[in-house]
Amino acid sequence: MRELANALVAIARSAMGIDLDELLKQTLTVFNGTRLTEVPAGA
Repeated sequence: MRELANALVAIARSAMGIDLDELLKQTLTVFNGTRLTEVPAGA
């Protein structure tokens, strides 16, 4: 979990203004992910 948090922080800092969707996509790329699913309503 710490690696994920560190990646989110590093990407957000380097982007100097990034929206949440793009932040999640970039983080997924860092961890070689291929698919980003939607969060269920109310979660």
